[in-house]
Amino acid sequence: MVSSPPISERADSVRTHTRHIKTLAACLAATASASAFAANLAVTIDNITEDEGVLRLAIYESANWLDDDPDKVVNGTVYDVTEHEGDEPVVVNLEIEPGEYAAVVYHDLNENRVFDKNLLGLPKEPYAFSKGYDKLRRPDFEDCKFVVAEDGAAISLTLSD
Repeated sequence: MVSSPPISERADSVRTHTRHIKTLAACLAATASASAFAANLAVTIDNITEDEGVLRLAIYESANWLDDDPDKVVNGTVYDVTEHEGDEPVVVNLEIEPGEYAAVVYHDLNENRVFDKNLLGLPKEPYAFSKGYDKLRRPDFEDCKFVVAEDGAAISLTLSD
């Protein structure tokens, strides 16, 4: 006859399994609530004058505004311009947590992953910042800031000529 483990061992086993189930449930709930709070950010990019290269869009928070480290970008995408038809703007939809952000896009014409500048440091490739910022100095976060609410947001970026 096979004997059952003592009641205290079975109780410990049940407590351990219960702890694992509660931990798993908490992780699943956190994941579900995090994705439940994501909002849609619709980014319209227009004045695309070349049909080559890619658009590189980056969304930043205040603390990492224009940081060179790509890991500091909150969200973003690369759009292949060869898929673009006609003079219509490109619309990109991103899922992002509600909050304050700023955006920058540039048209990487030669796909070298570098925002090319001339000897004077002036841009050689079309670019745009959120809120239509177009001065020659580097903008502050506040110059380009927009708000994504729980129900989402839409911004437009017009590439420089």
